[in-house]
Amino acid sequence: VQSPNAERRGRLIFIGTGGGTPSPSPALLSAYMASKWGIEAFCQSLRLEMKLKNYPIDCCMLNPGFIKPTNLIEVGNAMVAKMWKKLPPQAYEEYGALVENFQNFSAVQPATHVSVVATTMEKALTDGAVPLRYKVGFDSKASTIVGLLPTEFREWVLTNSMYQPQPGASKEKQTFVVK
Repeated sequence: VQSPNAERRGRLIFIGTGGGTPSPSPALLSAYMASKWGIEAFCQSLRLEMKLKNYPIDCCMLNPGFIKPTNLIEVGNAMVAKMWKKLPPQAYEEYGALVENFQNFSAVQPATHVSVVATTMEKALTDGAVPLRYKVGFDSKASTIVGLLPTEFREWVLTNSMYQPQPGASKEKQTFVVK
């Protein structure tokens, strides 16, 4: 760790997800969300530690929502198809519709272009005052609000959006938002 009196500053930027810890934590993403919440806790704790020790090291999160174009949906769909072949038929009977509805929901969501993530990363690297979180995309900002709703309402929102058949859902349909 660099001396507190050094002129240079260090900056650690961690990649989280959506709204960060106050996000709604959708079903089927338990391991993913646990890993993202873990990095949030690590970042917050380390950030405070650096301040308490007066070390010139900033820590922050970059929290993107849906990002497109990437090959994440295609790769994820291929992994899911391979998974179904390895599991007993009962697994598909119990989870098939839920997983397909979530895949279709993900495919039709408007998203932030990957270039916006890069621009936000550059901002996080060069800002003078560093906030704890940089939210990337409308859904990242909205996710925090949904995550802070009372449990019953939050679960109702998720159940009635992400896990329902998507009208006109085509796994190829993708909409991009570029700033």
